[in-house]
Amino acid sequence: MFSYKLFTPGPLNTTLSVKQAMCEDLGNSKEFDNLSQEIHESLLRIAKLSPSTHSSVLLPGSGTFGVEATLRTAVSENDKILIAANGAYGERMIKICSLLNIPHKILRYEERDKVAKQDVLDSLSPDITHFAMVHSETTTGILNPISEVAKAVKEKNKNVVIIGDCVSSFGAVSADFSNLDFIVTCSNKLLQGVPGLALVIAKSDVLGRCEGNARSAYLDLHRIVSSGKNFLVMPPYQSVRSLHKAIEEFWEEGGLEAREKRYQNNLSYLKTEMEKMGFKYYVRPEDQGWIISTFLEPKDPNYNFKVFYQYLVDRGIVIYPGKLSKLPTFRIGTIGELHQADMKYCVECINDAFLEMKVKLPLQ
Repeated sequence: MFSYKLFTPGPLNTTLSVKQAMCEDLGNSKEFDNLSQEIHESLLRIAKLSPSTHSSVLLPGSGTFGVEATLRTAVSENDKILIAANGAYGERMIKICSLLNIPHKILRYEERDKVAKQDVLDSLSPDITHFAMVHSETTTGILNPISEVAKAVKEKNKNVVIIGDCVSSFGAVSADFSNLDFIVTCSNKLLQGVPGLALVIAKSDVLGRCEGNARSAYLDLHRIVSSGKNFLVMPPYQSVRSLHKAIEEFWEEGGLEAREKRYQNNLSYLKTEMEKMGFKYYVRPEDQGWIISTFLEPKDPNYNFKVFYQYLVDRGIVIYPGKLSKLPTFRIGTIGELHQADMKYCVECINDAFLEMKVKLPLQ
């Protein structure tokens, strides 16, 4: 079967061994319980948090399932949450709160501006009980200073509960998570498992105060943890097995620091070569993360994104169109099972695509 190289923010390429881990059927058994427990332990180890103070939850679904379950569980109808948004995933949290009638306040930025600590502090009105933000906003590739902001929020008001959407940062972006009360990620991002699992880490004492908040039978993190079971519904057994294998390979690679370095090297190569061809980044260099990059589309009349995209697909490469509301852009990811040779091939194909479209490089 032909396998594409996915230069996207998700889903991502995984290793063959992670895929093969799904081939063995696994039912509700002692072996499954052991695999699940080892995943719980590894999540806390990756976050550098203690099982004496934190719990982890495995939930069938995508990262967004984890975000919604966390918002439902953490924020009661008598609370009010401040949401900092500078892209589609911050806006997604706003949408969830709006649909669930969760009282909320919005701190909204332009898509190329990162969340600023002082803005958050200034927005913490006395009625705010919770705060949420995205760490790595893949709408643009901007990396928000979640550790710095969370620390400042707790220093101003230690009782504010902080929710971090770390779906596209957990496992390959160094951060101090100690001031976050809830950390949300998923299996098919930087841990390089297959899709199917939302993953949430929570401070146990904070989660313990959330009984009855969720207004949901199954998107209730408190109910899952207090049940003593790994899942309240049918688990995605194959996803659990593949995530267990992916985490084994995560440690074999060298853990967070090694994976972070590989992704940073991928970005460094891509940035150098794309700039040689005249492409311009949308995000300021000092705010650019190493997960995905947003490039401005050229204004050359011969350029056509659909032609460009299909040229790459025909050569086994998948990139993403832009997700910005104002400017035409495209995005290239540097995560998943991608290495320097893959980045080189991608750049070569981009160069060839522009020659094919008769767009002169470097761009003017």
